[in-house]
Amino acid sequence: MSKQAQGHRSQARAAVTRSALMDAAFELFHSRYSAALGTTAGSNRFSRYSNPELDQLLKAADSEVDPEARKLKVEAVMEFLIQERPTIPLLASYSYTGYRKDKVAGIKSNAVGGVILDDVYLLEK
Repeated sequence: MSKQAQGHRSQARAAVTRSALMDAAFELFHSRYSAALGTTAGSNRFSRYSNPELDQLLKAADSEVDPEARKLKVEAVMEFLIQERPTIPLLASYSYTGYRKDKVAGIKSNAVGGVILDDVYLLEK
């Protein structure tokens, strides 16, 4: 195994405890997101990548409640993605959201930088 592959593997293992990692993996690679977005059935909105084996690995990791078992399953997902390389990122973009903390609360962002407004509310003074 090359040093680069070993480096990617160690980076993936270091990140397995972050739930945002699984959120991103589902949003980027799970086939269930394709039909609702009007893309080709069985494909992903970003990469048009579809793999039933990866879908099963993602579902198993997402449904595991035991932290140690979940860690192993997330590692399996990361290993699969490292070996399969379904996408090659060419750039990273940044997005910024401005709001007044004294007026608005509950703003969150997802793993890929999108703003989640589900729990946003105005503060009363």
